[in-house]
Amino acid sequence: MRRPDVLVAVLGLASLFLVAPEASAAPAAPPRTPAGTATVTLITGGTVLVTGDDITVHPAPGREDVRFRVERSGATSRVLPADALPLLRTGRLDERLLDITLPLREGYSGGDLPLLIDYPGQAKTAQTATTIPGVRLTRTLPVTRTLAVRADRTGRARLWSSLTGSTLRSAVGKVWLDGRSHVALDVSVAQVGAPAAWQAGFDGTGATVGVLDTGVDLTHPDLAGRIVATKDFTGEGIDYLFGHGTHVASITAGSGAASGGRYRGVAPGANLVIGKVCDRHGGCFDSDILAGMEWAAPLAQTVN
Repeated sequence: MRRPDVLVAVLGLASLFLVAPEASAAPAAPPRTPAGTATVTLITGGTVLVTGDDITVHPAPGREDVRFRVERSGATSRVLPADALPLLRTGRLDERLLDITLPLREGYSGGDLPLLIDYPGQAKTAQTATTIPGVRLTRTLPVTRTLAVRADRTGRARLWSSLTGSTLRSAVGKVWLDGRSHVALDVSVAQVGAPAAWQAGFDGTGATVGVLDTGVDLTHPDLAGRIVATKDFTGEGIDYLFGHGTHVASITAGSGAASGGRYRGVAPGANLVIGKVCDRHGGCFDSDILAGMEWAAPLAQTVN
């Protein structure tokens, strides 16, 4: 299964005019950050200072002459360096990696940049990992031929140089942001017609459903005897009680025991395999979700 390419037509690449260098001539020491200013380190290794609506780009050493364009669309702002355009045109770079609004919102503007690196089928995973400079391997996803890595601030310039040069041309298919999804509540069993299905004799008996979420309360009476396998992909433990995973598992196959049958799940006869792919804050890295899918797919007929 391959991830769909991110559309880049919105960038208007065919008619893009690059209007300014990444910064004024020679860079001195790293710029001082004014009060009220947020700093984002780009995948190129350069930094962006954001003060209100003002955006100032400072290049990584050696990139002073690279031109760029700042694009704004609603609440989103992007910095588009000239040497990123060929990667965008050929679908080898996730446009979210040029979004300076997203890292501020998700909280990784100053820390490690989470990436998914897609490698061609003929490349061996171990060999691919060792040819990528400036990154730390965190997970291998063989089914999707993807590496989950983290690029620290000092390593990004080396990574970018390799991506835009010839070093990784054959070893890397595409570089994605390892994005974060967020959990949200929803209602209700009746909306999907479950009571009518029960009356027709369909309650999930004999089926196994995978739930990839924030973990589960293993002691919840609605799930007693339903959970046949668990695995944690976050390092926090399967039963950290964020709550959303228990909520989803109960909507899926809860018996309703704790409420006298009032809050019964959609398929109360089904078994569950529970994978924890979302952390204590409700954030879910794509790499954890993909790893959870790889694990759950052989165990369940359906994965939520």
